[in-house]
Amino acid sequence: KIIASEGAVTLARLRDELGTSRKYAEALLEHLDSARYTKRLPDDRRVLRRRP
Repeated sequence: KIIASEGAVTLARLRDELGTSRKYAEALLEHLDSARYTKRLPDDRRVLRRRP
């Protein structure tokens, strides 16, 4: 929901919003990257890639 509404999220923000550890928040973002829902950018933000 966070990524979809804002278009991007930092690892720290996602960690805080989910109330989890950095380890699990990063694993979630890496999973979303591999599924091509998000894309990692140089400033460590993830942007939602809209599916056709």
